[in-house]
Amino acid sequence: MKLRVLILILILLSACSKPTQQESNSASHAVDSVELNETIDTDSEIDAELALYSGQFEWYPEGGAEGGGSLSLEYRGNREFSFSLSTSLNECSASLKGTLYADRSQHAFYQSDECFLHFNFLLGNTIEIIEDNCREHPNECGFEGDYVRKN
Repeated sequence: MKLRVLILILILLSACSKPTQQESNSASHAVDSVELNETIDTDSEIDAELALYSGQFEWYPEGGAEGGGSLSLEYRGNREFSFSLSTSLNECSASLKGTLYADRSQHAFYQSDECFLHFNFLLGNTIEIIEDNCREHPNECGFEGDYVRKN
């Protein structure tokens, strides 16, 4: 008799603790939905933050040199910007157009066979451009510098 009661209790416990296939699928779907919503929120927050950098920016050379530069950024979503960049310094001028790809940390990058540019977004009003081995312009001028939002 004790053995029958023990077996019955074990059967009941195992039936209660094991979810049905439908319960298991529902729980899995709920977890997927939560993870998906968190991803969407994160991506939409990144999009909103990066969109703040769309606009016109200007660069002025240091040390009284003649010239200047302009940067136009348009955020297209999905961490992509289209850009147009031009500079002139003394009698040298250069221009470049392309697509930037941003990461989560407020940095964007342009790379071609001839040039690598790092765009560092600073507080919504300034974009620092760092140039690495860029042959898109004569040696006397370049794109590197701090570009400040045009009012």
